[in-house]
Amino acid sequence: MSALRTMTSLAVGALAVAAGGFGVARAGASPASPPPSIAEIADHVRAMGGDSFAGLEVDPDKKVITARWHGSVPAKVAEYAAETPEGIRIVATSQAAYTRAELQVVARKLAGSAEGRALGLTEVSVHSDGSGVRAGVTADVPSQDEQRELARFAGLPPSAITYEADVNLVNLPATRIDQD
Repeated sequence: MSALRTMTSLAVGALAVAAGGFGVARAGASPASPPPSIAEIADHVRAMGGDSFAGLEVDPDKKVITARWHGSVPAKVAEYAAETPEGIRIVATSQAAYTRAELQVVARKLAGSAEGRALGLTEVSVHSDGSGVRAGVTADVPSQDEQRELARFAGLPPSAITYEADVNLVNLPATRIDQD
């Protein structure tokens, strides 16, 4: 009888663990999954971006994701933002001057060009607000004339390219590491 009792106790314990704890096992109960993190929610918003997606910024301390589009915000993003998933506020705006895809093309063009190498470009990244690109240079910031010429080559107004001197980086990809 004690062997039967031991086997019964083991079986009940196994059912309780399978149900997610040591309480009573319920039919159809599934173990609780952890809530999504702010990074996972940001990835979900990015995945819903569509062709007009420009970029996003995440502030984990304030629990805010700011997502920008060039053109109108997709309806499914607006609906998702209204849900305030996991208490995360999603600010979706249509204030971007360019799409992320447009700026990635420009960044790759500049990073791989003779014009960029002549000015000492070491890295080109896309601004997450969709306003343009950032060019890292190894020496001094290019002159106004050189900036205008590079902007003309890139197909952007000079104000859409910002420069940062003395980055000391060589041949990085033409996109930011923390974004697609």
